[in-house]
Amino acid sequence: MHFLTGVSGSSLGVFRDNGVFVVPIVYPAVSRKACRFRFTVMASHTQSDMDFVLGVVEKAMRTAHFTFQSEPATDEARSRSTIQPAA
Repeated sequence: MHFLTGVSGSSLGVFRDNGVFVVPIVYPAVSRKACRFRFTVMASHTQSDMDFVLGVVEKAMRTAHFTFQSEPATDEARSRSTIQPAA
């Protein structure tokens, strides 16, 4: 049964069309909202290879309509998003 649709499917197409091999991890292995891609990095990959793949990741994320922050999150923003233990 094929569960790769929507965002995962459009992103996978970008990776495939650019020659980047990824393994999609999709439902039922993970919840429908937790789909992800597995990359395999080897010692033989060069900095140029990594830069190319990061460019393809960005293209795939844009195709899936992800948004990017222009600045790294501040410590304050990180602390607000962290689950705090119950008092």
